[in-house]
Amino acid sequence: MKNLKNSFLFLFLIVFSFEALAQQDSLSIYRSKFLTPKSESDLTEAYSFFKHYHSQSLQKKDTAAIIYALSCLSQIELKWGGNYESEDLATQALELVDEAKDLRNREAVLTSIYNHLGKLYRRKVNMEKGLDAYDKALTYAASSRDSATILNNISTIYKDEKYFIKSQEVLLKALEVVKRSNDTVSLALILDNLGFAKFNINPKAGKQELDRALELRKGLDKFDALLPSYLNLGRYFAKNNKIEVAKNYLQMADSLARKTKNKDYRINTLGELVLLEGDDLDKEYVRLSEEVRLFNQRKDNKNAYLKYNTKRQERIAEMKELEAEKANERSLLFQILSIFVLLISIIGYFLYRERNKKKLVENVIQTEGRISKTVHDVIANDIYQIMTKLQIEKNSKAEILDDLDVVYNKARDISRNNFVIDDSIEYSEIIGDLLKSYESMELRLITNGLKKIDWSRLTIHKRNMLYRVLKELLTNMTKYSKASLVTIVFEEKGNGVFIKYKDNGVGCDFVKKNGLVNAENRIKSVGGTITFESEPNNGFLCKIKL
Repeated sequence: MKNLKNSFLFLFLIVFSFEALAQQDSLSIYRSKFLTPKSESDLTEAYSFFKHYHSQSLQKKDTAAIIYALSCLSQIELKWGGNYESEDLATQALELVDEAKDLRNREAVLTSIYNHLGKLYRRKVNMEKGLDAYDKALTYAASSRDSATILNNISTIYKDEKYFIKSQEVLLKALEVVKRSNDTVSLALILDNLGFAKFNINPKAGKQELDRALELRKGLDKFDALLPSYLNLGRYFAKNNKIEVAKNYLQMADSLARKTKNKDYRINTLGELVLLEGDDLDKEYVRLSEEVRLFNQRKDNKNAYLKYNTKRQERIAEMKELEAEKANERSLLFQILSIFVLLISIIGYFLYRERNKKKLVENVIQTEGRISKTVHDVIANDIYQIMTKLQIEKNSKAEILDDLDVVYNKARDISRNNFVIDDSIEYSEIIGDLLKSYESMELRLITNGLKKIDWSRLTIHKRNMLYRVLKELLTNMTKYSKASLVTIVFEEKGNGVFIKYKDNGVGCDFVKKNGLVNAENRIKSVGGTITFESEPNNGFLCKIKL
């Protein structure tokens, strides 16, 4: 029976592969110490070993080993009577299993832990939670042997509560399941428990199952396996008032219990013998002792819970204190990092500003050089040619004036190309002058809403960009569209200014050329938007928002 009870832990052990054979030997040795302790020190030694093994596994971040260590510690605590400590350790193991979705043989691990929790809740006389734990274990059970064992364990909870009919129903299911496996130990256990349930429902029933269980156990060649069979047969014959036969079986059970030093079975067999042989006072003593035992068990559970809960609260307080210290350390580290980032940002800002200043100076120098070159190439050369013509008397005054007019227009174009908004002049007038410069006999340009806009709401930089974009659009129109009519509508909506440009030119399959790309980049640089629409023979449309 002990081998059967330990079957899940053995299955749980083989789930894991360990790095070294020596470690495997140690695990096996200390596992045996708490499963079948031979001295009072065995449990203590096993606990110390698995506590150390748990710490090592945490350092290695070996989740499987951590779960196994927690499971072993939980079972040792249960043997010590630390029900709530055992439950806490088993719960920690379950949480780790839930997190480790890729854990090898995860179902077997869950089966083992929930089966252990079922035993724990049975010890705590908590029928509801015990049945729930066993039901969960049953859902994960992979073999017939596991399923049969769990069903048998479920039946023991009903037996404890004297729900013998329900216990029999579950055992009949277990019997059908165990027949599919070649497991004599499990079959004998289930038959023995089934016989017990049956004769508690009907005193004449169950003998066949009890005899079959005894026969199977005799074939196991393990004399301690006969203990439960002798005890239950004694109870059966006592139930049927066959006192001498009952005493014979109970005495055989007591003899085996003495040989194996099994105190639990000795208490059970002596209790049954007292009920058979003792007087009324002895019998009343046994019954009261059992009631007191159950009462004390429930009381111990409550006291253990209070003790465990107090320790748990202390542990939570310590964890909160430790977390507060860590939070303070993190806060200090964050402050240091913040100061460091701030210093880096300040240094970066000044470096960036200096770099931009340098770049701005370079751009000014380049711009001045470009303007200087343009003035020299375009204006100076033309003026020199006019001066040469003036030296030749045959050149007429009208011809000289025409040449000067050409030079003036070129100078005006250079000025517009490098124009910077003068904030002292009304922006609507500046835009108006720009638009008028493009009007001609062949082109009519109509504006609407230009003077209704509060241009001061736009920064000087945005106004400069809009001036250049409108110039780009009009220049493109002059070069490519062959338009005879251009309309530009200015409108103020909410916090924005909207400009709609449209011409009746030839249009195109829309491809952005350099001018339009420049216009788009300029508007985007000031946080505005610009869109273009054009089709062959259907004009050109541009919408701007600032």
